[in-house]
Formats: sequence, C-alpha cells, structure tokens
Amino acid sequence: KMTILTVVLVIVMVVIAVLVALPKPSVRGVPMTYINNLKNLLSIGSFTAIYNQSYVSFTRTTTLSQTFRCSGTQLYSIGFINGTRAVLRIEEDSCTPHGAFYIPIQESATWVNGTSICTESYIVVNGHSARTVSCLPPGTNGLIEIAAPFRELLGNATINLTAEDYSINFSMITYIHYVNSTEWNGQVAYCFQVISEIISNSFYGMVKIAALRRVILENNITEVMCLLPNGLPAIVTFNRTTILEHTPGKIITYTNTYGTSKLVSYEIGYFNITAFDGLIT
Repeated sequence: KMTILTVVLVIVMVVIAVLVALPKPSVRGVPMTYINNLKNLLSIGSFTAIYNQSYVSFTRTTTLSQTFRCSGTQLYSIGFINGTRAVLRIEEDSCTPHGAFYIPIQESATWVNGTSICTESYIVVNGHSARTVSCLPPGTNGLIEIAAPFRELLGNATINLTAEDYSINFSMITYIHYVNSTEWNGQVAYCFQVISEIISNSFYGMVKIAALRRVILENNITEVMCLLPNGLPAIVTFNRTTILEHTPGKIITYTNTYGTSKLVSYEIGYFNITAFDGLIT
C-alpha cells in the first residue's frame, strides 16, 4: 500500500509547480524568441517529446545514504483535456548498483478538474506498484501552469495561496544567461545557463498525520539548456539539489543529481491523449 509519506511526496510534485504571471527573463544579443517559444509551449501550447537521460544521484534520508548511476527515457506531453490544461510525465530508469533503492517507473498525469488541480501517479518500487489520486482544494486550478518540465525557464514568481485545508508560500528566482550555440539534427540550438532557486512551504490540513502536514521543499538548479527554434530543449546538462523537510530545520531527504538529457523525438501540437487516458483510467 501507498504510505501517507508517499502520498505527501506525490502531492509535493504538484505543489512545486505553483506559478502565476511571470516576467520575461532578460537575455541580450540572442533570439529571445527561443525562450518565449518555450514559455508559450508550457503555458498555452501542446507538444510531446521523448528524451534519453543519464545521471548520477546521491540521496540521504533519515535511514539510508546511497549513490547510484542511472540511464533511461522520459516522455513529456502537455496539452488540453476537455478544454483545460493537462500534463503527462512518464519516466523509466535503470540504475546501478543493483539493489539500490530507486524508482524505476514513474508516471503522473496532472489536470484541471473544475477549480481544482488533480494528479494521478503510478510508481514501481522494488517490484511493487502503487497508484494514488489526489486533488488540491477548489481554487487551486491556476497552479497547473507549471506542473510541467522546464518550468524554471518561465522566470520569477512569488505567490501566497490559501484554500480549504491547504496553503502555500512559494517563490522561484531564475537567472538566464546566453552561453553559445550548437546543433541538434541540423537545427541551430541556442544554449543558456539557467540558475534557479525554488522554495515552497506548504500546509496540508487534509493529511491525518499531523507531523506530515507541513512540507518544506527547496530546489536549487544549475543547468545549461540548449533550445530549438520552437522552444523545446534539445540538450540539457544539469545539477540539481533537492531538500525536503517536514519540520523547519529537520531534513527528511537530501538529493543531489547531475547528468545530461538529450532530445530523441518530438511532435509540436500533439498531446498524447492515449497515454494520458491509459494512466487515469
């Protein structure tokens, strides 16, 4: 069965996608259209993209400490369901050393349901699968905008939101600097250094265990992201640190991950409804 902690972690995946209107980042001397096109894809567009990824991850929790090397594929799809925004993520990884605790299969579908934002997740851990469905309270539907990959390219945001049995203080600060250009399958890709700090302090009154109601999540991201003319990232070299706390100052999980993600194929204007329906059915 899915534990309460796992349910909270699933909700956190949605919470860190909180955003409202964002200013455009300042980049001079290079086509801002590359960044603006990605922002449009994430906010109002549709696409499906598949990536190959290789990375090294170090994780420390209250009960274990481990380092493992992984490779795998990621499918990201963003579009509309019944006229409202929806996001699909499917990630499959293979890691060494064998026996390390990691999640080889992660699938999540996030969508707007009335004025709420909902997520259904499916994971496989140590040969056991688990599925959860969770919806934040009414009034949170606006948080769908960056329940998507590459949200750090959207810019800066600060938001305080209170809904029934739920509240969040959220901030995201992102710096973007042009680095150079490269090519992907004959297309010119402009590369940007992206440094982003994302902090959320959330309270889930609906969680039965009082010690798990407060969730503090800090993400520090440093990466070089090379964008195609349509805005899609073609190559991403990343170093990401995530700290999860349930009580201020008490670290539950510390994770540092660095690696490279490369675009394999994509289709602009296409949302993978079949895979989305297959997950939430």
